[in-house]
This record gives sequence, C-alpha cells and structure tokens, in this order.
Amino acid sequence: MRKKIIPFIHLLRRKRRELYVQLRWRIRYTSPTYGGLFTSYQVLDEPDRPPHYNQWADVYFCGMDGLTIWNATVVTTAEAFWDKAEDTAHTRAWEMLTAEEQEREAKMEFEPVWHGGKKYFKILEREKVRYEKFSGMTFWEYQNKLTEEFVRTEQPGVFEEFATDASYGYGIGLHMVVHVDEINVKAIEQAIERFRTVGETDWIADHTIPRSELPAESRARRPVKEKTELPPLGRPPTTWSGTSR
Repeated sequence: MRKKIIPFIHLLRRKRRELYVQLRWRIRYTSPTYGGLFTSYQVLDEPDRPPHYNQWADVYFCGMDGLTIWNATVVTTAEAFWDKAEDTAHTRAWEMLTAEEQEREAKMEFEPVWHGGKKYFKILEREKVRYEKFSGMTFWEYQNKLTEEFVRTEQPGVFEEFATDASYGYGIGLHMVVHVDEINVKAIEQAIERFRTVGETDWIADHTIPRSELPAESRARRPVKEKTELPPLGRPPTTWSGTSR
C-alpha cells in the first residue's frame, strides 16, 4: 500500500526548518552551476542547444521566511500556449466520443516483463480504431489535427503568472509562466526575484501575451529532445526522491 503523502505545510515547524537548511546547503553547493539563488537536477545553459528545446525547468529555491521551500516548474509563455492548444484539442475530441468509445480509448492493458530478476509491466500496444466522425482518423490523429487548427486560428488567453499548490510533499508547488524566449539561469533568477517582489503569492499579469509573440506552429512540428539531468551532487535530502511531489 502506497504511503500517504503529508503536505509540506502540515509538517512540524522543526521538520520544515530542517528541510529548508538542507536545501540552502545544496543551493550553495551547486552555486557554480546555478548561480546561488536556486538549484535543479537539470542541465541549463547547455552550449549549442536551440532555444526551442529550453522551454521549461524544474527548480527549487528557498522562501524568504526561513521555512518555506518552493518546488517550482518554470515555463515559457510558448510552452503554456502549446499546453493550452493540446489540452483544448484533447477535450474537444474526447467530448465527441460516446461513453463506450471513451472507455475503449482510456483502457490500458499490461503484460509482465522480467528483467534482472525483477518483475516489470509493459503497456500493450492497442489496435488502432478509426472513427467515421473523425473522417477516418484515430482519436490521437484527430486530436493532433485540432491542435494544428487551434494554433493557426484561435486567440488563446496566455498570461504571465505564478500559481501555488500546497498539496506537495516536498515544499510548496509553484507554477511560473514567464514571457522569455527560453528558460535559462538568468530567466529563472529573474522569475524568482519577481515572485519575491509580489510577496511570494499567486499573481497574474493584467494583460494577455499578444498572439504575434506566441508560436506560429504546434509543438509537434518541432524536433523533440529530452532535457539532460545532472546526477545528484553531494548528499541531497532523501525526500527529493520523486522530485516534484
């Protein structure tokens, strides 16, 4: 049975302070890489890496009260736009399916696989179902088509914003949307400073990002390259296993 996660904000003050000090130590230890304001397990400012690969980063930084840890994901407005396009397309395509069709699309089957004496499970590939209502396309093909149409024709409401989430087990979750070309050390430092300026709380900009300053193509039309993660340095807190929550 999976152990229930206790939200960070419900931990004893002494425990929160202990985790805070551990994080502060790690930030100092990794300051030659990340500058001293935050830390991460990801490679940032990678030489010769195109900006469109650097659209998000997971980082950790200390709050101003000596107790709070911010467990943050920093994304560009371009990344937020792509997320909105894909989420909207998924919802529209999903709502066109019957309850029976939705159940079939959501169903996942597994088969056991043994490796190194341990049992794992592999997802079985399903037979592709094509729908007349989708002009002979599968659900995912039609969703991609709707995503492309969204990018070409719609005016999304994308804002710069900070949104907190108190349900995290390690620190308080923080989603940061910033209007920059790429996420690098400088962009993260600026986001943290801005977050502190507004009082380390939820915030949203007064105006949406102009459509002309958002991507003209979908995420699927650009090459995908996974971010490289750095191996742990020194002795990070054991509570970091699993990273985000």
